[in-house]
Amino acid sequence: MKGCSKGRFQIATVIVVLCLCGAGLGTYFALRNIAGLNTRPPDGSTSDPVIWKEPNISFVPSKSSLYIGDKNLTMTCNVSNGEGIWKVDILHENDEAGAIEIIANITANSSYTNGRRVTIIEHEMNNDSAILRIVFVSALVCQDKGRYYCRSSGNRVSNETLEMELLRKPLKPTLILNRDIVEGKRNGMELPFTCEGDVGYPPGRLELGSNSTNYFFPIIMNQTTTVSNESCQTKQKITFYYTFSRLWHEKEIHCSAMNNKSLESSDVPPFDSQIVQVVPENYCQNRPDRSYYHPYNCSYYIDCINGSVNIKECPQQQCFGLNETSGCNVCEKATCALAVVASVCSKPNSGEIVPLSDVRCSMYVNCADKMAHECPGKECFNVKNNTCASWQPLPHCKEIVCSASGVNNIGQNGTVICPIGDIPVTSISVKVIPDRSEGWEMFYVTRISGLGVLQGNQEATLNLSGARPNQTLSIGLHPLLCHQIGQYIIKINNDTCGEINITDKAEVPFIDVSNTTKENETLDIRCRGNVGAPLKEVFLEVQFFGSTSFQTFSAKNTTNVTLKDCDNERETNFTITATLNWNNSVVRCSVRNEDNIMSSELRRISIVRQSISFELSKSSVYIGDENVSLTCKISHYAELRRVDILSEKEETGRTEVIATITTNSSYIDKSRMSLTEQKMNADSAILRTVFLSALVCQDKGRFYCIATGSRVSNETLQLYLLRKPLKPTLNLNKDIVEGKQNRLEEPFTCEGDLGYPPGRLELGSNSTDYFYPIIASINVTISNETCQAHQKTTFYYALSRRWHGKEIRCSAINSKSLGSDEIPPFDSHVVQVIPADYCQNRSHSSYFHPYNCSYYIDCINGSVNIKECPAAQCFGLNETIGCSICENAICAKDKVADACSKSTTGEIVPLSNLRCSMYINCTDKMVHECPGSECFNVSSSTCTSLLPPPSCKAMDCIVYGATTGQNATIVCPVGDVFVTSIAVTVAPERSGEWEMFYVTGVSRLGVLQGNNEVTLTLSGARLNQTLSIGLHPLQCRQIGQYIININTGLCGRIVVTDNAEVPNITMSNATHENRTLTIRCRGNVGAPAKHFLLEIQFVSSSFQTYSAENITNVTSNDCNNIRETNFTITVTQNLNNSLVRCSVRNEDNSVLSSEPRRINIVRPSVTLQPSKSVMYIGDKNFLMSCIVSNYIDLKRVELYQESEILGTIESIANITERSTPTYKSGVYWSDAVITPEYAFLRVTFTNPLTCTDGEKYLCVAVGNVTLNSSIRLVKARRPGKPILFLSRDLVEGKENQDQLPHTCEGNVGYPVGKLVLMSNFTNTFNPSITNMSTTVSNKTCEAYQKITFKYAFSRSWNGQELRCSVVNNESLGENETSPFDAKVVNIVSADTCMDRPDGHYYHRYNCSNFIYCVNRTVHIGECQRTACFGLNETDRCNVCSQTICVHDVIGQVCTSLNVNELVPYNMIRCSMYANCTDRMVYDCPRNECFDVVTKGCPRLLTGINCSASESTIGSNATILCTMGEVKVTSVSVKVTSGRNVELKIFNINVVNGSGVLSSSASASLTLSGTGSSQTLTIGLYPLQCQHIGLYSVNVNNEFGGEIRITDKAEKPNITIPAVNNENGTLELTCRGNVGAPAKEIFLEAQITGSSNFRMVTTDNKTNATLKDCDNDRETAFTIIATSNWNNTIIRCSVRNEDNSIQSSEQKRINIVPSNVKFEPSKRDVYIGDSDLSMTCNISNHQQLTRIELYQESAREGKRELIANITKQLQLKFRDGIDLQTAVIMADYATVKIRFTNSLTCNDDGMYYCVVIGSATFTASINLSIFSEPNDLTLILSPWIVENESTKADRMFRCEGMVGRPASNMFVEANISGSFKRHDFPAVITNTQVNCTTNQNYQFYYAFNMSWNGQNIRCAVTNLRNNITTWSLPKTIEVVRESYCAGKRDNYYPHPYECTKFIWCIKEKIIAISYCGAGLCFGMNQTTACTYCNNEFEDLICLQNARKY
Repeated sequence: MKGCSKGRFQIATVIVVLCLCGAGLGTYFALRNIAGLNTRPPDGSTSDPVIWKEPNISFVPSKSSLYIGDKNLTMTCNVSNGEGIWKVDILHENDEAGAIEIIANITANSSYTNGRRVTIIEHEMNNDSAILRIVFVSALVCQDKGRYYCRSSGNRVSNETLEMELLRKPLKPTLILNRDIVEGKRNGMELPFTCEGDVGYPPGRLELGSNSTNYFFPIIMNQTTTVSNESCQTKQKITFYYTFSRLWHEKEIHCSAMNNKSLESSDVPPFDSQIVQVVPENYCQNRPDRSYYHPYNCSYYIDCINGSVNIKECPQQQCFGLNETSGCNVCEKATCALAVVASVCSKPNSGEIVPLSDVRCSMYVNCADKMAHECPGKECFNVKNNTCASWQPLPHCKEIVCSASGVNNIGQNGTVICPIGDIPVTSISVKVIPDRSEGWEMFYVTRISGLGVLQGNQEATLNLSGARPNQTLSIGLHPLLCHQIGQYIIKINNDTCGEINITDKAEVPFIDVSNTTKENETLDIRCRGNVGAPLKEVFLEVQFFGSTSFQTFSAKNTTNVTLKDCDNERETNFTITATLNWNNSVVRCSVRNEDNIMSSELRRISIVRQSISFELSKSSVYIGDENVSLTCKISHYAELRRVDILSEKEETGRTEVIATITTNSSYIDKSRMSLTEQKMNADSAILRTVFLSALVCQDKGRFYCIATGSRVSNETLQLYLLRKPLKPTLNLNKDIVEGKQNRLEEPFTCEGDLGYPPGRLELGSNSTDYFYPIIASINVTISNETCQAHQKTTFYYALSRRWHGKEIRCSAINSKSLGSDEIPPFDSHVVQVIPADYCQNRSHSSYFHPYNCSYYIDCINGSVNIKECPAAQCFGLNETIGCSICENAICAKDKVADACSKSTTGEIVPLSNLRCSMYINCTDKMVHECPGSECFNVSSSTCTSLLPPPSCKAMDCIVYGATTGQNATIVCPVGDVFVTSIAVTVAPERSGEWEMFYVTGVSRLGVLQGNNEVTLTLSGARLNQTLSIGLHPLQCRQIGQYIININTGLCGRIVVTDNAEVPNITMSNATHENRTLTIRCRGNVGAPAKHFLLEIQFVSSSFQTYSAENITNVTSNDCNNIRETNFTITVTQNLNNSLVRCSVRNEDNSVLSSEPRRINIVRPSVTLQPSKSVMYIGDKNFLMSCIVSNYIDLKRVELYQESEILGTIESIANITERSTPTYKSGVYWSDAVITPEYAFLRVTFTNPLTCTDGEKYLCVAVGNVTLNSSIRLVKARRPGKPILFLSRDLVEGKENQDQLPHTCEGNVGYPVGKLVLMSNFTNTFNPSITNMSTTVSNKTCEAYQKITFKYAFSRSWNGQELRCSVVNNESLGENETSPFDAKVVNIVSADTCMDRPDGHYYHRYNCSNFIYCVNRTVHIGECQRTACFGLNETDRCNVCSQTICVHDVIGQVCTSLNVNELVPYNMIRCSMYANCTDRMVYDCPRNECFDVVTKGCPRLLTGINCSASESTIGSNATILCTMGEVKVTSVSVKVTSGRNVELKIFNINVVNGSGVLSSSASASLTLSGTGSSQTLTIGLYPLQCQHIGLYSVNVNNEFGGEIRITDKAEKPNITIPAVNNENGTLELTCRGNVGAPAKEIFLEAQITGSSNFRMVTTDNKTNATLKDCDNDRETAFTIIATSNWNNTIIRCSVRNEDNSIQSSEQKRINIVPSNVKFEPSKRDVYIGDSDLSMTCNISNHQQLTRIELYQESAREGKRELIANITKQLQLKFRDGIDLQTAVIMADYATVKIRFTNSLTCNDDGMYYCVVIGSATFTASINLSIFSEPNDLTLILSPWIVENESTKADRMFRCEGMVGRPASNMFVEANISGSFKRHDFPAVITNTQVNCTTNQNYQFYYAFNMSWNGQNIRCAVTNLRNNITTWSLPKTIEVVRESYCAGKRDNYYPHPYECTKFIWCIKEKIIAISYCGAGLCFGMNQTTACTYCNNEFEDLICLQNARKY
């Protein structure tokens, strides 16, 4: 509310004055009765006091969104659960006026409305309930907005508030694109593009956009917004510029009026659009200078000047057509280019190039670019070859003019009529254009028989008729077939004379479009139908919402055409981007016939609009604010992929990304922000960040939220940071003289901090006179880096005497950073004006300043000249020659203050104790002096002459002072003076007589006549006589000062005093903080009366005088002055435990002090206590207690809750001493007590805790001071069990590969915990963490962490447990166990492949994995899903149900009965057995079987010892079995590995004896020998490839041996590219027979410098082709051609079964290295240089995609992106740098940047060119910026005394800029005729100023007299070039240390320099000082400096500088 109005509401007998005023905070106060009052209802009945119930009030409007002009709005107020309701009011508070008025009310028997606005349509009232409904009588207007209250009056007064915000929808804006649109040229400043319009209310904004795929970022030059809160209207105008490329031609720019508040989600923002028509930049190329037609707008024309395009505008109603050459013409006569192009390019038979010979033969239209062109010079356009050429028509052709009958359709005749006149027709031909596969010539006649019908063919008739001079040729065509459709050219006598078109009409097309789509999504519109012949283009027409006509729309389309007979069925897909301006548009498909347009049905497009909002958590943000958050919300966004928040620095214009979220990742600049909330879906997102620390100035600027999806949109937020101004400093100098303007060199000044944004200093006064000072200068220093502004105002003013005592004020005004209720800080001074006549009648001398003791006045010729005393010196009333120590000076202002406060005799007080001529006028409060030798006469209050006799000058009286009870004596040696009168006068006077005695005659030498209070003795000879005057003060009234006059001349004075006594002190023992403490001092303060002093000794300090307000009562008792003083102080905490005492100071400066007393302070306290410090999400019923104690006048206690997530602070409980507690929903109070000194408030939270609930709680106690206590509760969520995953790559001693990481992930609880890896096996488990990502949602209080790690497990790890635990000390209690997941580590032994051939083997622990051995190296592979590799597999995975897994075997054979045994498993192979100790399956070596008896692998089985051989295709395989005496009963051979052949090659069950046994055709068996030496020979003859494999031989069903049939591999071939670019993809192809079983081809490389080949592990793609028994395999190896591959020798290899290796020929790899060079245009760079450029050249770089340029500041150490260049986009992020060249191709690039501004030190640092492609390369430049030293100045202290070192405050000083890099100054002295370096003791201080260093070199030295007259100078040497820079030399002038010997205390001239003087005290040099500007001290000066050119004094300077 802006105002505050008072209203009286009578509640029973109590009158309550209420002010519904929120103090500018936008809040309101509820109208409630004061608790505890016994209120009565209106009928006057009485009742006992009760506890009233709070009524329930609802106050709602009839609709939520209200617009200007809405009608029949109702508001309903419903009151229930009340008590004693007797009235209900509805009030309205206007937003603008701030006034509150009642618009409707009801009581039990009456009602009232403001009839001009509302009327009541329903009302009802009971004792405990009421309803009041009103309706607005007319349409809503802007004045109806504001706040409405429904107030219920009963036993309690309660109200409910309703905020009415009226809306107004925006109107269609107006977009104007001026004529100046030329390719590559930005429109001129005088011809800006504009968009303006009504943006609705509350204010919306205008937004520019385009349907172009190019990014549209116009340069906004100006944006003005006019808001009228009175009419609820907002007008906005945007002025912008843009440089259009040719790609923009025919694209659309639109300007939309956006308003997120007044437009509903279904509303389409009104917009205006314009089609951009770009004139090519080469339009004027090769054209002579003149005016030409505009290709797109007939109202414009183009002036071509030196090849440049200049667009001009025709006068109104005039045009410039194709037929114009000199100027604009009437539009009706002009042939507009755009109309001609539209006409000829819409015709179906026009083709791509159409001549315009009817305008000029040189003109033609190119329908590809839709522009009219012109042949150069006198050339004409040749239709035959579509070129420009010289053309001369045949003479007779001119006489033939043919006319065609028009466009003819299929089934009609085409006719051409040619009036050929008298021309002999020799030939006629008709040709089809364009050509077809049919004959070109339809007919051709070469001979004419006569007048009449000519010869023709069946498809045409020719008729030549008429007389010879008037003959006519008629040519008729009869097309019957579709292929005749087209254009026919008629030639007579070989000259073209006519044409005819044969066409077919198009039909109505069909349209298909989706009903709804999201904004910016791709929308496909399909059109299909017969497009006629020749083919017509199907075009899309759109009628935008709000428009009344259709317009053709250009869109990307894909067309498929199918020809059917003569009908062309065409389907066209139009693809558009569904921008918001398409919403509610109507579209249709159309095709244009020769005479009409065929259009489809209409379809409406509905678009769900996207929205993006970007908001701050608070409106006004100050430097130092904390927990400020930025929230970006996106909804209904098509294909949303990414959301970025960018920060743009206000000063540098640099833009950097501070937060990003995508669908699967997030990023936050952790140095500045914290990501508190993130969520992204396909079409919506929310991203909230909060500043990590209090805001600093660097945080201000513009922030962007950019949403990237189907298009890029952004919302901008301007963060303005505020800083309140500080108290300024007003300085009024000494030169304030009545009517005189202060001198230019001594101006008045006011300076101070203006706050931020900068405010201003404002001068004012409390005087009735107008104050218009002369402003000499206003200097404003603004630092946008620190958000500070400082102003210094220098001004002058001639002040009149009336200004004396008035106040001048200087205020710091800042309307932006100061609130409306805040008082601007100010400084003020009381003006003290010296009267202009002060020096009138005064002699030329120095006089005291009447108001300031630090100044004195030089009176010269009656003019006032104010001077200033040196430091610590004053000029008092007792001074006559110059300033002295302030302790000895009697200041005029002190005397005036003392005299005028104590005077009882009137307004004039004499100062005869100083000089008889002095007196004080208490009217003007100034000390005056009588002129000349006059004295002030007290009796007459005038100045009179009082001239003592000449002899009085010889008197020199000596005063002996005394106190009460003692004698006072004055002894005056009067010499030969004749004493005629003696007078003793009391000064100042008392109530008694002034003159104590007066003697006018002296009778004799000796005792003179006197009274009983004085004795006078005149003794001694006449020449040496002495007068002794004795005073005997016996009474108190005689205490005071006595003035002695002899012979009426002042000769002495005496002061009679009385000493003070020790005072007493009384005070309270304890007091509250911030209360008033009275300390009473009482005692005898002596005479004259002294003031009591209050002294305080702070803790750990000494006693010091304390200033305090005091009230004094004095009681005089005889001679004792008993004084009582009450000191009043406000007790702050720093006074606690301090000692205090009363003191009084005697005349002799002795101090009498009371006993000390200690101050004890009771501090108020506020304590906030929760029932527990950690709360879990979902907890409820926890308590919060606030205890307030030791308070003063406690009025209110409030409990607040702050949510950092939501950025809100809300009151949750409130208690005052006169009302019951109030609480928010979900909170109730347990206890609530409040007194003026104590309070206790306890509340219970009943709702379950959510993450968005506040975590910070604040208890505020309000009384005479406001204190608070706050706590931060931990909102916690317990972690969940993590998931530990160990990859398959677990091999002894080998670290798992990067692509096979181990991971652990899970919910780590909230506050964020962490995942920790540990083991029960070792305490030193330190894996290599390759990645750790943590996702935190502060909105849901959840945190998810994922760890990726690698580790090389040793064999001892096998079977051990690895555990991943969640550690969270904040969310887990002390007794809670951290959740964890554990996995058993199963390690594959490193020697698993040691004795195995290359191949695939089962995994001992996991059936889903398998082991493949290559060169005895273990590799672990993984089967596909649902596949396994079992004990029965040898080369590939199989379906898991068909495999035998190791763990299944162990489960079967290892039982509780054989825990530690070796158990055979010969179901697969006899060689297999299980070890039940380690629960693993093993294989015996080849040809061995496991023996159950021996638990080993012997070669003998049941007496049969077989040995097998290996064989290849084409050879025999043989098995020899030594049988001994074994009887052979059966022999069988089975295939155990190979192909799908018969399992049994042969099987013999009975052996009859030795010899050849029966067998199959492919085997033979021979049993030979007898007895114990029989031998079984089994021969196999595999002749076919199917026999390749492994065969198992069983004799008597016992395994006897194996035989393997194989085919060996052959030497492979290798293919490699000859040359490869670095980091490109290098493909190597290996091909050859890999044998059987198939072997893997592997790649071997010999690296440069190595002598061995090593196998290369790389991705490969294998193609195998089996031919007969050969396996021809081709393997393509893909590697990245990094530089280390250069000159590497490479070959392909394949390993046979016998480990022999077949290798290809060797090839060498040649790598062309990538080259990145980054160089500056010059190396030596200085501050202020310009045109520095840097060039980055890149060559031989593969897949080059992007180049980034960075600067790493040497000052800040922060890397910043300054340019980002891709093939499509060139972005520059820093002002002052111009992107000159940016060429980027696939493998090379050139980027050149230029510094457009002069270089500063901010440009210093490292610059990087980062090249990103298949690899990333970086080149750098270290840019060091230098500067030269300059402005060296030597300043010598005036204090140079022989053999005395200069003091700390008098050091010599060298100042100046020492360059960059900075070097130290030194001093050179010219002692022996040349300057040489001299090292003095020095103190060096460096200050950074802009880009260089300002050095202060202070040195000191004790110079002897040999230095006198020598020169010294400052010097500095530039470290860069060793060049030395010097200051101007100065001369050392040494003053002898004996200079003051024999001199009195005074000022003396300097022996060498007239502008200096020396001060001698006690024959020592105390000071050597300068006089000041324009002043000198000569030999004839004794008191002060005077003007060097003073015409009234003959100034004599010492010239004998070195002679004394």
